Amino acid sequence: MAYATETDLTNTGLSAQIVGQLTTAQVTAYLAESSSVVDSYLRGRYSVPLTTVPESIRKATVNLAACDILQTLGYKPEEYDAGYKARCEKTLEWLKDISAGRASLGDVDDTVIHEGAARVYTSTPRGW
Repeated sequence: MAYATETDLTNTGLSAQIVGQLTTAQVTAYLAESSSVVDSYLRGRYSVPLTTVPESIRKATVNLAACDILQTLGYKPEEYDAGYKARCEKTLEWLKDISAGRASLGDVDDTVIHEGAARVYTSTPRGW
């Protein structure tokens, strides 16, 4: 499940001129791949794929897809916004913070609950 659409990509990520150089299937693949990257960071703390997609996750997916698309097309900072690389790095840092528990998604109801280790019992009390 992709957390963003082609419309999200052109509205908040890349210009329609850049996205227009790709087929719909290519854009869909970039968004799905970026969503998988996002899931890899969320997996330890949230049930993925998320059933409710916060705007922050949609934006992170768009940022990662935009970076991949620009790299594929041959990133040229003189033609494109030079801030894409920094935006991608910032997005990855934020995802690492979520993974490490230093940041959260807020009111997302897909939190994974860890109950702890199983208790082990023996038939004879050992007095430890």
